[in-house]
Amino acid sequence: MIYINKNLIFVILILTSCAHINYSDLYNYAKISVIGVEDIKIDDAFVNDSKSSFIKVKLGKTLVATLVLANVNNNIFEWVGSNGEKIITKNGRIIETNGLEHNMQLLNLSEAKLKLDGNKELLISLYEPSATISQIIKSYDLGIESLELDKTYVSDSYREDFTTSNYKWSGSNFYWVDKKTSLPIKTIASSHPYLDNLEIEFYYLFGRK
Repeated sequence: MIYINKNLIFVILILTSCAHINYSDLYNYAKISVIGVEDIKIDDAFVNDSKSSFIKVKLGKTLVATLVLANVNNNIFEWVGSNGEKIITKNGRIIETNGLEHNMQLLNLSEAKLKLDGNKELLISLYEPSATISQIIKSYDLGIESLELDKTYVSDSYREDFTTSNYKWSGSNFYWVDKKTSLPIKTIASSHPYLDNLEIEFYYLFGRK
């Protein structure tokens, strides 16, 4: 049973008072707020039917989508969505986003590696609103972990704790790297202080048996 918050309905009605909205639309808005959007199940059949490598992206409870691999250059992977959204990754790290409500770009790409040799500093440009910030990263090796996606992967897992200079943005990012291919297979990371964490699963078609 779904319980719809009356205050939420009131706010939606106010925001849409100048436009037409029917009761089914209202229910859908409330449903997304309460239980989130419907997940996308990725299984072996889904992967085999795909024509390109892709990622599954979850943004809190508000977005679940797949983005296809459009380009690979110097270990930089560019993933593109159906509406032109882009998430660019290197070593599983989110280095740039476009088309989201709030976007970012990593300026010092040389620091995109998952290094465990002490602290490092990332320089990041934020958009909507605009700011350039410095982020201090401390990395931890979490050891070998079995990860269930479309199949079982044996992965190296890492955690990064980050703090941001002169900005209220801190937290932890998590990465899983397939031991067999050395490719990232899952990332949970904060890309922008105004967004929920992005959860990304990586599905590669090249070299797949």
